This record gives sequence, C-alpha cells and structure tokens, in this order.
Amino acid sequence: MKNLIKEKKLVMLGVIQEQHADRCRLFQQWKGLDFPIVQDALNQNAIAVVPVLMLIDEHGIVRSRRPNPRTLVADFIDKKFDKPASMAEPIAADFSKEDYWQKRYDKNPDDATNIIGLADTKLVWNRKTKKIKEAIKLYEAAIKKESKPADIHFRLGVAHRMLYESTGQANADLFAKAVSSWETALGMNRNQYIWRRRIQQYGPRLKKPYSFYDWVAQARKEIMARGEKPHPLPVEPNGAELAKRARQMIADANSKNPDPTNKITRVAKNMVTTHVNFVPSHPKPGDVVAVHVGLNISESGNWNHETEAMKLWIEKPDSEIVLSRQLVRDETPYKISESRKSVSLSFEVKIPENATKAVDLSAFALFNMCEKENEQCVFRRKDIAIKIPLSK
Repeated sequence: MKNLIKEKKLVMLGVIQEQHADRCRLFQQWKGLDFPIVQDALNQNAIAVVPVLMLIDEHGIVRSRRPNPRTLVADFIDKKFDKPASMAEPIAADFSKEDYWQKRYDKNPDDATNIIGLADTKLVWNRKTKKIKEAIKLYEAAIKKESKPADIHFRLGVAHRMLYESTGQANADLFAKAVSSWETALGMNRNQYIWRRRIQQYGPRLKKPYSFYDWVAQARKEIMARGEKPHPLPVEPNGAELAKRARQMIADANSKNPDPTNKITRVAKNMVTTHVNFVPSHPKPGDVVAVHVGLNISESGNWNHETEAMKLWIEKPDSEIVLSRQLVRDETPYKISESRKSVSLSFEVKIPENATKAVDLSAFALFNMCEKENEQCVFRRKDIAIKIPLSK
C-alpha cells in the first residue's frame, strides 16, 4: 500500500467520526500515519458502522465499497475506467462555508436543509462559544420542521458537548442535554452504531464494546521515547472513557475512607462548585449507571498538582446498592503544578431491581488547592450530594 502511494498510483484519505480531532492527531502521530485525515464529528456522511472502505476512481466515481486487498491492483489500480457520458452537477466551491449557507438561509429560513447546513458550518469551521450557541438554536428549529429528525438530534448532542467543554465543563445541564440528545437519536434509529458508541463513550463498562482511549498513555510514552513531543489534548479522556469493558458489576470492597474521622477542613463556600451527570440519563431500577462528578474552582483559586491527586469517596448507603469504586482518584496527567481546569471523576452504581425512588448517595472530594495566587496551598474537603433520579 505504501509503495502505491509513494508511486502516486493511489491517494489515501481517512475520515473519522471522533468528536475530538486532537485525539486522532495523537493516534496518527503515534502510528506514523502520513495520509490526511478529516473529521466528521457531526456524521454528515450518515455512516452507521465503521470501518467503511471505498475506492474512488479519477473521475470521482465510487467503484467499490468492499475492496479485496489481494486484487486491489488488478481490479482498481491498473484498471482503466471510462469517463461517464454525463457527470454529476459539481458542488459549489463554497458549499461547505458558512457564508454560502447564510445566504441560502436568508432566502428561505423555513427550509430545514438550509437551517441544518448553516448550523453545521458554524460548528465545523469555528467552534467558538457564540457560534456553538447559534448552532444549537438552529438545530432546535430544524427538529421542529423534520418528521424524522434523528440525525439532527445527534448533531444537537455534539453541539451541547462542544459547548460543555468550551465553557470549562461547569454547566451540568449541557452534559445531560448532550447525552439526552444522543439517546433520542438512537431511539429513532437503533441500528446507528456511531450514535450508540458516542453514548457508550461516557457510559458504564457493561455497555462498552472496548476501552475507548486506554491507548493514550502508551502512545505518549512511545512518542516521547522517539524524541518527539506528543500532540496536546485540550480535553483529556476521563475515567469513563478510559475504562475497559466489564462483563459483570463487581463491588468495591477494599477501599478505605480517606477521612474516617471527618476532620479535614471544608473548603470555603463557593470556592469549589460541583455538578453531577448520569449515563444513561434516565436510568431504571436494575440499571448500571455511570456517574460523572465535575468539580470547578473559582477564578481566584487554583488546583495544586504537586502532591497527591484529588480523591472522591462515595458512602455506600445500604448493601443492595453496588458501587464499582468507593474511592476514585483523578488520573489526569498534569504537566503543570497548578491549574484551574474542571476535574471530572467517575464511578458506576448498580441500582437495585426493587428500587422505587431516587438513589441518594453522599460523597466528598479531597484536594490540594491554593485559595489565592502565590499564597500557601491547603488541603480541603468538599461534601457532595448525589441524587440519581429513576424512570419508571
């Protein structure tokens, strides 16, 4: 394959459905992939399952969707294809630009195609907070105009997740809206595995087909061993994204309470805020739920990473509730001593089959922080109430 590319007999192009292009860049660097890869986070290609292999000839005609590597040269590379008598209408040069769709939208703002096209280009080319919010409003408008808006719900989920991350992961509603939108989309098309994987990325291990990002640490290690600097990841994969698949829920029975006497000083009010999200977003009795706890520090303070990592302890209220971990540690590979980025910690809960009301858990986080710049850092505790609502 490499020889064919080197001899300019074949051009290879990759397309990913990954929401975070930086993670693909890291993987590409790790594996030494030297062909271009484009991102399709919105799944504009309407692909349901990957991988998809296509052979496109010099005329732009798709000649095969399932090529045989053994006969690739004879069936495609060395084969001459006649130019079609008539060619498809060429796409406008600025078809993928926001200005193009803005003009179409201005002429006919009630057309769902124009609404979706404008929203898509706001996300593909910009992704600033203002543009993301504009795209969300457009997708919400388009949903009302389409009889089968499954793909729009998926796009809306992508936009909500982008906004959640671009605004420091401080708004719990955005995380929940992203998951809810993806779940709605999947409910309309159960065979769409791209959408299913996006939910599983943040969901419990029992629902995962594989670990999504457990390769990141190894990739960085090998890249640095080659004397290279790994591509940075603005959004680090969190615990749920790193978790390996599990075939059954095993209770955590060995962890010890890091503050058994309840003596560690509580953090000052409003210095640290928390938010909690669940996947699935509307669990039922008997479900295993991935719980995501986010912590944000105020602008006057900083997390301190020079000593021990942040910990989250979850109290177990009764024997019927099973926790995957009672003690969760922040595993983010910080390269600086202080930061203000949101910290996300996750664990799983097995809800009893006979549960009739919301599951209430009490938890607390322990962390090192500096309340003001250049001041002495302190060790503090933040109490967190976790309520898992149940759907009937």
